[in-house]
Amino acid sequence: LLLVLPGQSYVMGSPTGLSGNPSAVTAGVAFNAAARAVDDYSNTVYANNPAVTYSVLGDAYAPDSGLDTLVSGSDIQPVTLIVATNTARIQATAPGYTAFTSSTMSVIAAAYSRLHLTLPGETFASGKPPYDGTGGKNGAASLQVAGSPFNATVRAVDSFYNQISTNPTVSFTLADPNATAPAPIALAATGAQTVAVTLKTSTSTVASSVITASAPV
Repeated sequence: LLLVLPGQSYVMGSPTGLSGNPSAVTAGVAFNAAARAVDDYSNTVYANNPAVTYSVLGDAYAPDSGLDTLVSGSDIQPVTLIVATNTARIQATAPGYTAFTSSTMSVIAAAYSRLHLTLPGETFASGKPPYDGTGGKNGAASLQVAGSPFNATVRAVDSFYNQISTNPTVSFTLADPNATAPAPIALAATGAQTVAVTLKTSTSTVASSVITASAPV
């Protein structure tokens, strides 16, 4: 099998069957992967039409691209990548055929969509659903001691929680009526900033709703 990705051209009879390298794609935007059944010299075998499974490697949150049967030795399948990375690969497999794994692809973040907060006990996870504003993290916020400062990290992200290199000025509000919110601060050029937060009122849980970050989008 052979896969041709955006930025590449199919070259029959060549050692690899390909010319060029995969071009960068945008998170959440579908692109076409073209599969072919080929001989040892990268010539299309028009009579061979297996059912090909398309898989994404290096992006745990990419939607399943599924299974499709070649027609006249070829097929075009839409693929969508989610995590901004430079290590994603596309793989095509079919029973009785040598699998093909693409070279790495660069995935760039989509447009700035919102702010994202992580608290102690949470770790940032690009691309992790759900995409309703509650995803993009692993773990759970840990309890804090009243009057003791802790760090919260705010990031500018796209709709899939990929960090964006932009630096809006962020304002904060706290759900604790006895605490003072951190002063507004501009994000660093990387699109992230850490602020110290001190809560005063005892509560049984600490959640992202305790502190809210806002900035123009």
